Amino acid sequence: MARNRNVMLYERAEHFDKADALTKAAVERGRDLTAEEKKQLQAHMDAMEKIDAEISRLDAGFPANGYRPTPVVMPGAQANDPTKGRIFAKGESTVLTSTERTACVNPELVSAMGAQMDALAAKGGTR
Repeated sequence: MARNRNVMLYERAEHFDKADALTKAAVERGRDLTAEEKKQLQAHMDAMEKIDAEISRLDAGFPANGYRPTPVVMPGAQANDPTKGRIFAKGESTVLTSTERTACVNPELVSAMGAQMDALAAKGGTR
């Protein structure tokens, strides 16, 4: 599930505060971090790095969960030819267009899928 950018910034700040508290406590005691404290510090640093990477993906226009939608285009679609890869007009049968343009081994499958698409379009895209 994609997370909100503000939530990620809040979580990053929490990790930063915890890492900062570990180092300040060690400095106040006048000693180096223990092995366990070093593990904790590294875990907080790793979490901050992961959150920074997620935020960078969001800033670049990609969802944080890594999912990148693939645009759907009809085979042979061309920008300069409106008859290829076009949006169907209201009431236009997708069954006829699909069977005309598809060299499918199983025309019944194409017809059935087209009929389902027509039914969904007639209902406004809902079941």
